Amino acid sequence: MIDIHTHVLPRIDDGPRDWETSLGMLADSVKLDVKKVIATPHYYPWRRNVSPEEVREKCRQAKEKLQEEYGLEIEVYAGHEIYYSVDTLQKLKSGEMLTLADSNYVLLEFSDEEPFTVIYRAVREFTEHGYTPILAHVERYKNLYKESNLVAVKENGALLQVNVESLKDGIWDKKSQWVKKQLKKETIDFLASDMHNSTDRPPYTEENLQRIRKMVEPRYINRLMCDNCEKIILNLR
Repeated sequence: MIDIHTHVLPRIDDGPRDWETSLGMLADSVKLDVKKVIATPHYYPWRRNVSPEEVREKCRQAKEKLQEEYGLEIEVYAGHEIYYSVDTLQKLKSGEMLTLADSNYVLLEFSDEEPFTVIYRAVREFTEHGYTPILAHVERYKNLYKESNLVAVKENGALLQVNVESLKDGIWDKKSQWVKKQLKKETIDFLASDMHNSTDRPPYTEENLQRIRKMVEPRYINRLMCDNCEKIILNLR
């Protein structure tokens, strides 16, 4: 498996506070057969963010430290989870923020109540400039629950990423039910952990993977967690 949305680098954002936690998260991932992760620390336009160089360096350190301390191997690629603003594209082109694994794929985050017009405009803007926008944890964006809105962003080139943790809630949870409906229709493109720590926002767990296997066919799981993710690493469309 490949995990394309992770907050696994220490002391960069709201992810792990130290290397011990970071390496533990990576080790837990490897034990569940995750071979590659993309580190996607938050990039917020209103705060001082770490440089792409620091993100790349910590990715290198994470891989080396996991091998040295755990005897485990994993590839760690650099990226950002970018909170969208009107100057996001300009900053991306200037090298201030990172695409996913140096590809043309960009992980975009919006506010939960973001107007559909803003999301739609962002998708059009990025695709027109040669990027493939991936909407991070799309289950949070209530304005995409409307079928016509979801179809519109998909038709204009957006890909959809869902957090595996969103599937754990019961039948009365609107978010969880929406995700399950979309998985049945196979409109989702990626599942990811969005891990931040080892407790309340953990890496993949066996429980989560078992839940996915019960509701999604193996061929589609492979697309969601392997094949589509590998296209990012190889920068294929």
